[in-house]
Amino acid sequence: MDTKDRILHKADELFRKFGLRAVTLDEIASNLGISKKTIYQFFADKDALVDEIMMQEFAKTNNDCELCKTRAQNAIEEIFLLMQHLDDDFRNLNPLILHDLKKFHHTTFIKFNQYMHENMVKMIMENIEKGIEEGNYRNDFDIEILARFRMASIWLMFDQEIFPASKYNLVNLSHQIMEHFLHGILSEKGYQLINKYKQV
Repeated sequence: MDTKDRILHKADELFRKFGLRAVTLDEIASNLGISKKTIYQFFADKDALVDEIMMQEFAKTNNDCELCKTRAQNAIEEIFLLMQHLDDDFRNLNPLILHDLKKFHHTTFIKFNQYMHENMVKMIMENIEKGIEEGNYRNDFDIEILARFRMASIWLMFDQEIFPASKYNLVNLSHQIMEHFLHGILSEKGYQLINKYKQV
């Protein structure tokens, strides 16, 4: 791993654990055993470092979604496979990270917001359309409205006024909200499948 990748990896690890605001470039440098000047050789400032980490996260999310699509036998299994990936991400993720991104790195937050509302809504819509074709989801609702509702529920998990991190576990929260959403769109056939995957 070259120096730039080491910086990205360590910064991502610290940001996830403590949030963006709490971690300084000095602390990243200290954890790596390098000088802050070395970080500046690759990144103009903390904003640039955060931005590149988020761009990598977008690419990883896209890759995870495509992998789940490829492996899944149906739309419901695709959701459960994706939840497994999210569990790995959420297990050590500080929920304050989105608050910090919006407040202290607004340019990157705008990119993140655009990505979520364009790419993620599209992916959710594709999953719903697939589930309807399979007969696993009902077909008596507006797909785009439900996809945007699902997207809003993801944002909601990180709202510290509604779900403070001191009280709610992000992994459990993710499961509860996802299952609630699924139960709202499942057909009778889909109910049989979701019980099968929940048992697994």
